[in-house]
Amino acid sequence: MKFPLHAPAFPTPVALALLAFMVAGEASAEVYYSKRGLFDESTGYIQSEVDGYWFRGSGVVARDSRLIYSCAHVVYDNGVWADQHVFHRAYHSSETPYTSDGVSPRGFRYFTGYSTNSNDYGTSSSRTYAYDFVIYYGSSSFGPAVGWWDDGASVLGSSRWKRIVGYPSTIDYTGASGYAYQHGTDWFANSADAVRSPYFTIDDVSTGKGNSGGPVFVYDSDSEKSFLAGILVSGTPTLAGMYALSDVSDNMASAALGLEPISRTLVNRSIIKLPDRAFSYTTRSVETQDFSGGVVSLKCSVNIRTPRRGDLNVYLKSPAGRIRWINKASSSSRNNVVLRDQEFTSSFKGSPANGKWELKMKDKRKRNLATFRKFSLAVQALGE
Repeated sequence: MKFPLHAPAFPTPVALALLAFMVAGEASAEVYYSKRGLFDESTGYIQSEVDGYWFRGSGVVARDSRLIYSCAHVVYDNGVWADQHVFHRAYHSSETPYTSDGVSPRGFRYFTGYSTNSNDYGTSSSRTYAYDFVIYYGSSSFGPAVGWWDDGASVLGSSRWKRIVGYPSTIDYTGASGYAYQHGTDWFANSADAVRSPYFTIDDVSTGKGNSGGPVFVYDSDSEKSFLAGILVSGTPTLAGMYALSDVSDNMASAALGLEPISRTLVNRSIIKLPDRAFSYTTRSVETQDFSGGVVSLKCSVNIRTPRRGDLNVYLKSPAGRIRWINKASSSSRNNVVLRDQEFTSSFKGSPANGKWELKMKDKRKRNLATFRKFSLAVQALGE
């Protein structure tokens, strides 16, 4: 997750409890529709010219400020790919934007399987939706980029809270319309079902026509942030279909940026005794600016000396705010917290490597003093 997420405000605990009741109780069949509002600063309105006709859709600046994620059918029609594209970030108006007021990408990456399957099976086939994804790329920034989940399928299929944002052209069945207003659904916990991976659908959620390419955000309770997990590619008045992000889409983004993996080892050896029965965390950090893209692999080593590891809370925090617990306070009477090249790739793959990585430590109980001695990260990430 490369950049701080400019995500919609997350509901309060009271609102979450009410929403959980609605999902679990008699109101669970309620459909979550879009409501008008500027929900996300990185989501924008897309215009594409295909064979002399202008198409509209949604997109989001994601992973890198030079990339926009959207869906393929916004830029493809009847065997022809678009040759003009305009992006209007955070647009919000009842009037259609002028193309001259937007920013034009240099080009876009797509799956050749989309055009092949579209021609063979039609645009509404699950075979086609499974390839319905594009990444626009530019030479300069389109704006702040949202963070993303490396395994979109896993979080979309979970009961984590989700929200879909974008630019539906009309949502008449909700009684609210607006041709170029940004919209967002309420947060919902409905889980997605795989139709033909990476194409998933979620029941009782709908955003209306014209929202193709809109981002699907999923909330991470550990970091208390939301990250991009998929792109909306289909829908009915009671169903949302989406392309789930994965290693495949991540590789497409890397190719668009022209990135190759490079490796660095980051070490902090500044020894310190941890305060006993502390109310706040002690932090030791390492930092780098050598990379241009997300983590490809990451191994962590930690050495904290203590007679009783059950007294300690210890976790690693990435520059984008994603965390991985190393030790949680417990009744354990074993000594020391020691990791040697522990594989943490699954927790941070795709997360931005640049910036400050922090080891957070807190000794929660009296006695049994602990001493931090060292931590290091072996990071492989994308660079130019």
